[in-house]
Amino acid sequence: MAQTQFKWVLTAATAAAFTGAQTLWTITEGKESRLGEFVPLVCPLMHIFGIECPTCGLGRSTFLAFNGELLAASFHPLGPVLLIALVLSTTLAWCAPQLLWTVLAHLRNLAKRPLFSWTAVGIYCLYGVLRQI
Repeated sequence: MAQTQFKWVLTAATAAAFTGAQTLWTITEGKESRLGEFVPLVCPLMHIFGIECPTCGLGRSTFLAFNGELLAASFHPLGPVLLIALVLSTTLAWCAPQLLWTVLAHLRNLAKRPLFSWTAVGIYCLYGVLRQI
């Protein structure tokens, strides 16, 4: 995808995420507990086996982070990280597109290395196990 198209797609995704989060925030009256009434948040592992997977709570955490509730979003650490990554990448796409493409190329190269990929998966699974304790 060309850099110009990428920047517009990224901007549209960021705008859609913020708009969707604000709309849900308004509909749920700012209560995270009511989010499940409007968005199906069913974890298959939780539903079938009764255990939390490493991504349980990520949707709620991201929703809260998009609405500025960073302390409440801290029950899953990747929620605020996703917000920061999306805002940072959108900003870079507009202000320093070459830097963004360089960073993405380095991330792609890292992801191709089996040791890095398996280490990342292992750490994430370990995080999921430690959440159960």
